[in-house]
Amino acid sequence: MTARHVVEPIMRTAPFTQQQQPQLPDQPQLSDDNVIIDFCYEWNSLPSDPNHIYYFESEIVYESVNLDTVIIKLKPHTKAFPPPLTRFTDVTRLSQDTSHGYFIGHSQADIKKTDKYHIVTLTKSDIDTAKKWSLDFEKVDGYDVIENQQRVLFHCSFEQGASGSPGFWINPGDGQSYVELMLLCGYPKWLYNKYQGNTRGIPNHFLVEQGVSMKSVYDDVKARDALLCNAVFGTKS
Repeated sequence: MTARHVVEPIMRTAPFTQQQQPQLPDQPQLSDDNVIIDFCYEWNSLPSDPNHIYYFESEIVYESVNLDTVIIKLKPHTKAFPPPLTRFTDVTRLSQDTSHGYFIGHSQADIKKTDKYHIVTLTKSDIDTAKKWSLDFEKVDGYDVIENQQRVLFHCSFEQGASGSPGFWINPGDGQSYVELMLLCGYPKWLYNKYQGNTRGIPNHFLVEQGVSMKSVYDDVKARDALLCNAVFGTKS
């Protein structure tokens, strides 16, 4: 599972075969067979060990533009796959809660790191003020999907390249980690394209990050494909 916009540049659609349901839309696929993932990219040691490199199947088994999420299967490998994430939860904490979560990812496409995040809540007035500021500052709305109710707002220090990073909440009751969200983007959206993430001169209250809640992904996958939902989230989710 990762952010859809990460793979969008190498996505294409393929028509369904006669054996498949004709009323369904064209099947999204990866257009490049050489897309890989390295689960052991924890230090700068290129080239990577081939035993740590995994390739993807071309078929994208789940896609949601609204949730900016895709699910892609790994091709069979001579070595066992790394253990999957198996514990998930909904984001139920409020912004006033002092607890925090942790991202594990590759900020700026660098080696694997962790980063704290804190859930935040923006009022309608906060969002309207930010939109007006963006229009005045850059002549564009840099907060176009910030009000998506299936997503979560937070503050973190991860930067571009970390999209798709899982966000973990540590349950104080059992001490276990649960995936509650996936990092998608930062606002204003033009910050990275035009300023390469340089926040100098931008007031802190106009900077916020966004992810999709695992509960939203779970509900959507389950509604479309119960078998896939069980394979990803387990039967006890």
